[in-house]
Amino acid sequence: MFGRQQRPIDQDDIELEVEEEGLSPADESTDTSCHQDQKRQEVHIKREEKVNAAQEKQTADYNRRKKKGSKIYDLSVGMHVLQSNLRNESRKGGKMEPKWTGPYKILDIDCNHQLHDARSDAGLEHQVVSTDTENLVTVQQRDIRLAPDHGDPWKMQLCSGDDYGISQQTAGRIINQTLDALATPAFLVRCMKFPTTQAEIQQKQAEFRGIANFPGVVGVIDGSHIRIVAPKEYEAEYVNRKNYHSINIQLVFDAQYRILDVVAQWPGSVHDSRIWNECGLKGKFERGIIPGGCHLLGDSGYPCQPWLLTPYLQPRNVAQEAYNRAHKRTRCVVERGIGQLKRRFHVLHGEIRVDQIKTSKIVMVCAALHNLCKERNLGLPDEHDGYEAEPVEANPIQHGHLRNGLVFRDNFVDLHFQHEQ
Repeated sequence: MFGRQQRPIDQDDIELEVEEEGLSPADESTDTSCHQDQKRQEVHIKREEKVNAAQEKQTADYNRRKKKGSKIYDLSVGMHVLQSNLRNESRKGGKMEPKWTGPYKILDIDCNHQLHDARSDAGLEHQVVSTDTENLVTVQQRDIRLAPDHGDPWKMQLCSGDDYGISQQTAGRIINQTLDALATPAFLVRCMKFPTTQAEIQQKQAEFRGIANFPGVVGVIDGSHIRIVAPKEYEAEYVNRKNYHSINIQLVFDAQYRILDVVAQWPGSVHDSRIWNECGLKGKFERGIIPGGCHLLGDSGYPCQPWLLTPYLQPRNVAQEAYNRAHKRTRCVVERGIGQLKRRFHVLHGEIRVDQIKTSKIVMVCAALHNLCKERNLGLPDEHDGYEAEPVEANPIQHGHLRNGLVFRDNFVDLHFQHEQ
């Protein structure tokens, strides 16, 4: 209802209205009861007439303003419409974005559609301010198409939204829903699994031995830094040795560049050896879940252990030099594997502008999808790896090397590389 609301009339109001009509309280006291009731009724009627007249005037003004310049179109299923981006003015940089998005094809009609003036744009007939039903259908049809861009920053979400005719907010919601669906333990375990059976282990060892004749290798391990924005808490712990914020991820690859294990939860200042000592994969080796005779190959930043072989910093004989050559050729698999991962998912190349928890989830999902692409023989975007291996520190951590690991490595070299002398 337009205009002011009527309120109950008290005795003071009646006396005031009576005085305005030319009657004094003394005159009222001398009038008969019937005359008083008649005056009160007249006051009520005049007040109601004034309120109703004001409401009718405001209603007419509103209808005139609404009708002015407005055209109502009949929408039907199959029409192509444009959608007004109503959030342009309210967000930073919104005025630089297109005012209209689309075109959309109407698949269903919502009785609450609001219409806007028709404008000439690419031959389209109508422009719709709100098409909620169409947006819902569009989201369902384009979930999978947006999935490869999961985890992209705001700008990439905006570009993806432009490509598929949806807003940045809708693209962000699709990406978050897809990310949560793919980050479930069931999907990650299905795509990434370290070999534990004898048949799987023998297959991995045979594939690695075909590279440089290095026996017993089931995987190669290395770390890589993923750049992130400065977190709000514990900011200094995420600054790595190259003086930018990152998370340090640990990856284990097989000879076919499939990811066997990934750890993506440590700040950039944490060393590779610390991540290895705290990871669950090391516990599997120590508890015997992974049988003996299986080795990982890592650089000199890792501690030398019976299940993690590192190169000699200063080889003393021909056998140790041959061991280092075979070790280097075999371990190159992890460097190329990280290059393929980052080339397949370009979000891992630059700065990920989300919090570190979601960044870890993005890395895990990218690793799982990388293996899925390998399983289905999907090619890479280009030929160049585009990845530079993280340089090993000039003074790698040696205090974590166990004595039995160094002894095991010497015996391993004497057993398998003595013939190189």
